[in-house]
Amino acid sequence: MRYFVRGVVPADVGNKLDASGGPGKLLGYVASRFKPECAYANYEKREIIYVVDFETPAKQAEFMILWSRWFGNYAEMTPVHPMSETPKVIEEAMGNLSKAPQWP
Repeated sequence: MRYFVRGVVPADVGNKLDASGGPGKLLGYVASRFKPECAYANYEKREIIYVVDFETPAKQAEFMILWSRWFGNYAEMTPVHPMSETPKVIEEAMGNLSKAPQWP
C-alpha cells in the first residue's frame, strides 16, 4: 500500500548529522531500499516528504524502525491511493455498500 510519509529531523539530531558529513548516506539508502515514487524536502524544518509503496507491512515497519533509530522520532504515514484509480475504487465501494443493512 502507498503512504504519504512526512519525517522531520529534530534540530539537535540534524546538527550532529551535519557535523558527521550530512544526510546524504542515509537518504541515499532510503531511496535505494524503499524507492519512493516522489521525494521532496522542506528546508524550513528539515522535513522529508515521500510517497512510498511499502509492498508489505514488514517494509513499512523496517522504514519506521530505521527512521526512529536515526532521528529519534516517528515519521507520519498516511495511506494514499492514485486518483487515476479512484473511479474504480468508488464504484466497487458503492456496490458493496448497497449490500449493507440500512439504518434508520
